[in-house]
Amino acid sequence: MMAGGYDGLHDMTAIIFGTTLSQKQKKIEVVNTEFTRKIKSDLIKAKEEASNRGLLKAFNWCADLALCVKDVPLPDEPSLPHLRDELGSEVDDYDRAKGLFNLKDYFRAAYYSEHLKHPLGLFLHLYARYCAYEQKINNDRMDSITLLPKNVPGPHLFEIAHRLGPAYHRVTKKENFPSKTKGVIGLGDYQYKTKHTKHVKNVTGTSTASAKRKLRNRIEDEINDENVTLDKDLADQELTHLEDDIDGIDIDDGDECLKLRLDSSSCVGEKDELKEDDLVCGYDSYLMYLYGVVLQQLGHRKQALEVLCWAIHLRPLNWAAWAQLADLIAKRSTLEQLDLPEVWQRRLFLCQVFVELNLDADALAECEQLAAEGLEGSAFLKTQRALAYRNLRELDMAIAEFESIERSDPFRVESIDVYSNLLYVKERRVQLANLAAKMVQVAKYSVETCCVVGNYLSLRGEHEKAVGYFQRALKLNPKFVSAYTLMGYEYMEMKSTIQAIQCYRNALKINRRDYSAWFGLGQTYEVLRLLNYSLFYFKQAQRLHPYDSRMITALGEAFEKKEMFLEAKKCYVKAHSVGDVEGTALLKLAKLYQRLAETDRAADAFERYLKETEGEESDEVEERGRANMYLAEFLLSRNSFDRAEEYAKKCIGCAETQEAGKSLLKEITHKRNLAEANPALTLREEPRATLVGNRARSSDDDPPTLPPPPLRLPPSP
Repeated sequence: MMAGGYDGLHDMTAIIFGTTLSQKQKKIEVVNTEFTRKIKSDLIKAKEEASNRGLLKAFNWCADLALCVKDVPLPDEPSLPHLRDELGSEVDDYDRAKGLFNLKDYFRAAYYSEHLKHPLGLFLHLYARYCAYEQKINNDRMDSITLLPKNVPGPHLFEIAHRLGPAYHRVTKKENFPSKTKGVIGLGDYQYKTKHTKHVKNVTGTSTASAKRKLRNRIEDEINDENVTLDKDLADQELTHLEDDIDGIDIDDGDECLKLRLDSSSCVGEKDELKEDDLVCGYDSYLMYLYGVVLQQLGHRKQALEVLCWAIHLRPLNWAAWAQLADLIAKRSTLEQLDLPEVWQRRLFLCQVFVELNLDADALAECEQLAAEGLEGSAFLKTQRALAYRNLRELDMAIAEFESIERSDPFRVESIDVYSNLLYVKERRVQLANLAAKMVQVAKYSVETCCVVGNYLSLRGEHEKAVGYFQRALKLNPKFVSAYTLMGYEYMEMKSTIQAIQCYRNALKINRRDYSAWFGLGQTYEVLRLLNYSLFYFKQAQRLHPYDSRMITALGEAFEKKEMFLEAKKCYVKAHSVGDVEGTALLKLAKLYQRLAETDRAADAFERYLKETEGEESDEVEERGRANMYLAEFLLSRNSFDRAEEYAKKCIGCAETQEAGKSLLKEITHKRNLAEANPALTLREEPRATLVGNRARSSDDDPPTLPPPPLRLPPSP
């Protein structure tokens, strides 16, 4: 009998999960309010609109929320227009094209919908062309024989922009947008190239813009170049220049070489002549959403922000526009300037954006509020909560959220790679193995499954096999950032720094807000002893994740290696204050004080470190032994014999400081006897080498010239 197949999956459901879906689902109390009724009514319309246009992710998101309010009664069902009444004579051609689109036969779908004039049919045609060329580009990337020009947008992007750009300009000018919406950023001309336009050089650039362009090119040398240079570090003055000016650069903007002037009148024969059918496109939210996607891929992120805001104002039910807008928001200042309609979609949108901007407390509060108002069972909200807990380094709570999602939706693939990352960090080998086995049965050739299996193999120490699975994930989806970052970590484990740097660079090409890629570059250049590069990348990672103690501690180590001790102290103190998840910031601060001969502060830091790690199962037994040794020596120098003896006895419990601790106990006994024999005698400690190095000395420890030191009494037997 053949194993696997549908029967195998059905049996696996009963064996692994034990019960059916209906038994697994917990009874949730129905919240019948005006809010939930509004959501249900809007979702009925939104699902229909997304389905008609082939926006599968938006449809799936709406369907997930619809389950939360399925039992909410509606006084009147919303009326949905019939396609035959809406499209008229074009409905049969639309049905044919839509069927081919559902089968992912995008070129044929675009061919059959080419002559459709209705905005719905036009969207299907343009979106089919977009998907067809994107699919072709991905297939060509997987073909090692095909040589593609790198970082060059496809012709379909320019054609779509040429078709929709003039309509947007005319409509927004007529409606006085965006001046009527306060705070929308990204004003300016839309610049891209079509067969109807010519290259026009930008002659309005100032010296400041030129300096920023040069600075951006300097940074891009380390991100976009294929040839990795490892023999020369940044100069100190260059590093200072980068640190001073990096905040003034929008690192999310695209390449300047793509910005070619397009006037709204250049695509039509006469300035004031525009067909009525084309003008209607400017009022269609979904066409404007597609225009925003194209602008983003052409590198015009600020202009895409404005277009997507216009699309949302036209039709707030268009969740695809909300999701695309969330990907474009890279700074908190950008979010504060956006003026979006006050609808319930805005709150869910903010949940997602808050997580991306590390406003995790706000994200958790909003998710809890929405759950209390009737969206408790939403997998989307549970995922956002899990991601927020992950950012806060509450890994156990994040894993609990993913386990809750797994119980309610055991075959869910979305975000399962993040779940596997958490299991990897917590070293839950058995749980990760079970997850990998299940995902291979459910979706063997999905990018998320490849990452799950790669994490499991990495935890087993099979790094080469793990790299193979991450490479398979990138063949399935070349824009999957997590696979690049994870593969970079594996190359670092294999001591292949060149390949690791290239993986991190590829990740940053796709998502410049991937803090783990910046952090990985910092670690790689730290290994290569290129300290200025390492410091620069650590600063970028810390700016993206300002409250992650790992980023702050790594930045402090980079400052310390550069002998910038004041900045290093600030980093260690901040890492400890925000919650040191690794428990090393206080220890590193104490060692830095010890290195700088600040004995009192070093002793205080070591004492705090020992108190905070007391009773914990810590692997740093040697570090605790060295800390006890330092405190014993410090207290001995201050004639605090009882406390010095207490810490010296603790040194005996550590193998590394055991002999030194015994020797120190004898010295403490000798000096106590000497002090008791002559209380008025001032004791001076001779410098001596120990396992932790010479005792940090202050100016008071200098040996006197007169009188000569007294003879030492023989030690007691």
